[in-house]
Amino acid sequence: MRASATLHIFADSNPRPFYRHAILASVDTVPPSLNRSVLIIAFGFPPENVIGALRPHRFAHYLPKLSWRPLVLTATANAERTPQVPEILSVQYTLALKDRILARLLSKSCEPFAWEQRASRQAKAWLANTRVDAIISTSPPLTVHLTARRLAKQLACPWIADFRDPMLGNDGRDYFWIRQMDAWLEPAFFADAACVIANTRQTAEMWKKRYPESADKIRTIYNGFDQLTYFPPHPDLVSDRFNLVHTGSLYKISMIDLALECIDRSISRQTAPAGFRLHHVGMVQHLDDLREKPAYKSLLRQSLLELQPDHIPAEQARQKMVGSNALLLVDRYREDGVIQLPAKVFEYIQTGRPILVFTSPHSPLVDVLELSKIPSVCIFPSDSVPEQDRKIDSFWRLSAGPYKASESYLESFSAEGQAAQLAEILNSVCLKPAL
Repeated sequence: MRASATLHIFADSNPRPFYRHAILASVDTVPPSLNRSVLIIAFGFPPENVIGALRPHRFAHYLPKLSWRPLVLTATANAERTPQVPEILSVQYTLALKDRILARLLSKSCEPFAWEQRASRQAKAWLANTRVDAIISTSPPLTVHLTARRLAKQLACPWIADFRDPMLGNDGRDYFWIRQMDAWLEPAFFADAACVIANTRQTAEMWKKRYPESADKIRTIYNGFDQLTYFPPHPDLVSDRFNLVHTGSLYKISMIDLALECIDRSISRQTAPAGFRLHHVGMVQHLDDLREKPAYKSLLRQSLLELQPDHIPAEQARQKMVGSNALLLVDRYREDGVIQLPAKVFEYIQTGRPILVFTSPHSPLVDVLELSKIPSVCIFPSDSVPEQDRKIDSFWRLSAGPYKASESYLESFSAEGQAAQLAEILNSVCLKPAL
């Protein structure tokens, strides 16, 4: 039986987004033969515990149901082979000392440029007797796109460039040398790729304005969730405590300062729940600077803040999420409006706990949470202080749930639906002449 795919399109209109679903069919069977192969180049891949490994893994896991045979090239040692993804080439990232020094001097983003030549050379030998119909590379780091572009020319097949984060317009890449490099590489990527994939509507719209000549090759596939991901059962909550939990990295340009200030004012007004505690687990960029913030010092002095700046296994992070009364989600700040989407929002929604969000109006987070119907309150930097206080006080009154996400959300962001979108793109670009 020939497999088909469910494709749910997360669409938009101005001035506010709406949601449309184009249902093609259902992903329910594995085809007896896979007559087309796609090389997926991803620097991280399970079991490596990095958020960037999840998206390529979801693609690879579900593409076989859509008649595409995944071949994976990764820098992850001992990458996880499964019945769906048995063919993986691991090319580890190792550099001589002088190369490490040069990479550090030239790029504060620590792009592993040296990986490209080694990975390309080994991949070409690995694929010597294998037909490759298309290549998809998913960044960061940008090295995967350089590798994919080289291999696409050598193998004479179309290349799809998938960006989990944008290059230009990404405030996390604000070093002078990085901006110069991005201004040179990004137009080249858009010119050479058969298709360019954004992971938010806002990023795709930015690109279409910047590269109108490439507008027809720009697509959007959001991050999402895998229904096979295990979440532990919800424990009985201790009645005399209220645990607000944040998991994942906090970056210099995040809105954590605003979050701590709002929470601290709530404590001072005595409107926060009895037994309140804020727990953070994950890397904190510029931690020393954060420790100097008045709100941070105030919460720490009152023993209301527990900071664990460690990278913990995903299973432990999920246990902390479901064991909370509520979750905290802190977006990155961007002067021209937020265009990126924290991938952790999808795991947050799976827990069913209410979510306190610090973001900007019309951000991808606002779009996704509105569709999910999970109880949440969004506080914006542009809100007045009284409005921020009113919003956070209303959040404290929400029950812990758990709540179930809407069917529209489940259809729009499932891993199967995203793989179906990618399969449609692959089918499309393979009808065009190869590079």
